[in-house]
Amino acid sequence: MWIRIASFILRNRLPILIVLALATAFMGFQSRKIEMSYEYAPLLPKNDPANLEYEKFVEEFGNEGNLIVLGVQDSLFFDILHFKQWQKLSQALEKINGITSVFSVSDAYNLKRNPEVKKFEISPVFEETDNQQHLDSLSHTFSDLQFYENLVYNPETATFLMALTLDKKVLESPERVPLIRKIEAEAEQYSSLTENNIRISGLPYIRVETAEMIKRELNMFIWLALGITAIIIFLFFRSFKVVLFSMLVVGMAVIWALGLQGIMGYKVTILTGMIPPLIIVIGIPNSVFLLNKFHHEFRNHGNKIKSLQRVIQKIGNATFLTNLTTASGFATFIFTSSKLLVEFGIMAAINIIVVFVLSILLIPSIFSFLPDPKERHVRHLKSRFFQKIINRLVHISLNHKKIVYVGTLGLLIFGGFGISQMKTTGYMLDDIPHNHRLYKDLNFFEHHFSGLMPLEIMIDNKKK
Repeated sequence: MWIRIASFILRNRLPILIVLALATAFMGFQSRKIEMSYEYAPLLPKNDPANLEYEKFVEEFGNEGNLIVLGVQDSLFFDILHFKQWQKLSQALEKINGITSVFSVSDAYNLKRNPEVKKFEISPVFEETDNQQHLDSLSHTFSDLQFYENLVYNPETATFLMALTLDKKVLESPERVPLIRKIEAEAEQYSSLTENNIRISGLPYIRVETAEMIKRELNMFIWLALGITAIIIFLFFRSFKVVLFSMLVVGMAVIWALGLQGIMGYKVTILTGMIPPLIIVIGIPNSVFLLNKFHHEFRNHGNKIKSLQRVIQKIGNATFLTNLTTASGFATFIFTSSKLLVEFGIMAAINIIVVFVLSILLIPSIFSFLPDPKERHVRHLKSRFFQKIINRLVHISLNHKKIVYVGTLGLLIFGGFGISQMKTTGYMLDDIPHNHRLYKDLNFFEHHFSGLMPLEIMIDNKKK
C-alpha cells in the first residue's frame, strides 16, 4: 500500500501542493470565525443534578453575573478632597455606555418614617457639600445605618466598595473588552489623584481578564514553540531550508487547526487554545523523522527521488501508527461527560491526523523540487555525540536490566505518592499566578468582605 502511496505523491506532487495551498487559504478564511470564550467552561455533565439545578435557576431568574466591584482602603475616605474624588469616579462611571447603575457609600440612602402620610420615605444620606464639618456630620449619620456595614464598607479596616451593574447585552458582545478597559482607566485616574490603590473584581471582570490573558499567552506559546523547535532543527540539520519547510508544515497545520475549529463552531477555551502548540510539538518530530531518513537514504545511493520514495514507504507507516496512537489517546476525551474535554478530544484527534497527512504530502513534494542535500546537511548522521548517547542507552537496556526495572519501579512509586498529594479545589482563580492582580484583588475582597461570589438559593413552595 505504501508503495502505491509513494508513487501517487511523487507523480502528483505539483497538483498536491496547489490543492494544499488552496485548502490552507480556505482554512485561514474559516479561522476568522473563531471567538474567545468569556464564560467558565461547563465542566459538569449536562445531566448532572447540580448542573440541572443551575439551569433551572437560570431559566427562572436569569444569570446575574453582571456585577463588578471596585474597592479601596482609605483611612481618609471622608476627607472632603478624597470623598469628592470618589463621587467624581462614581459620576464618570455612570456615563460609560454599558454600565446601567453605580452604587457606593456616596449613593447611600436613609429610610425615614413619615407619620403624617404613614409611609417610609427615602432620602440620600450625602447631600452636596463643600464643607468638611458638614461632611463629618453626614458620615456620622451614615455610620449609624448598620444596614450598610460590611456590605458597602468595613469600618474596622476603613475599606469601601463601589458596585457597578453592567448591561448584559454589552457583556455578550465584543464591546465587553473596551468596557472593562474604560472602567480600568477611570479607576487608575482615581488612584493617581488620591494615591490609593483601587481594587477591581467580580465575575465579568475575572472572565474578561482571564480570556484576554489566555489569548496573549497562547500567542506566546505558539511563537516560543516555533522558535525553540526551529533552533533545534537548525542545530541538528544545519540547513535553513530544512528549518523553513519544517516550519511551513506545522504553520499550515496550525492554520488547519484554527480553520477546523471555526468550522465546528468551537470557541477558544483554556484547553482548545492549546491545540496549536500541541500541533507544533507533534508535527516537528514528523518532519525530523522524514528528513532524517531522506538524508540517510541519499547518503547511501545519491538518488533523490528514490530516497523520497523510500522515506514514504518506510517512515510513512511508522509515523502514521505513531500519530494514530497519539490521536487515539486524545480521542478518549470524547467519551467523558465534560463538554470542555469532548471538544478538546475531538480537535486534538482530528488535527494530529491532519498534521501527519500534511507532513507526508508536503515534505516529499517540496524536497523533490529542491537541490540535492550537501555534505554538511548529512553530517548529523555521523555525529559522535548522538551515537555515543544512543549506544550508552542500548548498553544500559541490554546489560543492566535490573537497574532499569528498579529505577522504573521507583519512579512509579514516586509518581503514585505525587498523585496521592493532589487535592480538589473549587477556587475560581486556581490557574492564575498568586502574584497576579486578579488573584490579589479577589483576596482583598475576601479578606475585607468575606468574598464577592454569590451563593444563590431557590425555594419552591409548591404553590403558584
